[in-house]
Amino acid sequence: AYLQTFIQLQPLYKLQYKKLKSNLQAFAAFMNHDFSGYTFSKDYPVIYSTHHQLATFLKENHIMIVNFDYPQPGNTLNRIVLTAHHREEDVKQLATALKKFVTN
Repeated sequence: AYLQTFIQLQPLYKLQYKKLKSNLQAFAAFMNHDFSGYTFSKDYPVIYSTHHQLATFLKENHIMIVNFDYPQPGNTLNRIVLTAHHREEDVKQLATALKKFVTN
């Protein structure tokens, strides 16, 4: 059953992968390819940051991210995950907020 489902869903996997790649390209464009203060690769859907106040700032702007101390207490790691389910306006809102955060 698993293999049959996997095979039948190949068109959906391809479609979602295409959407994800499009979101990553859109994010890079909205950021003007300037990722100062962030770690990002257009081939990987996670943006990393160690800014202590970023999670709070984004939450105030209605954006939820993963935030935890790693590898030791007091060392903040923020993980922002882009998915195929995000809309272009979501990606633009995130890029706008991230640019605003680093300029403040």
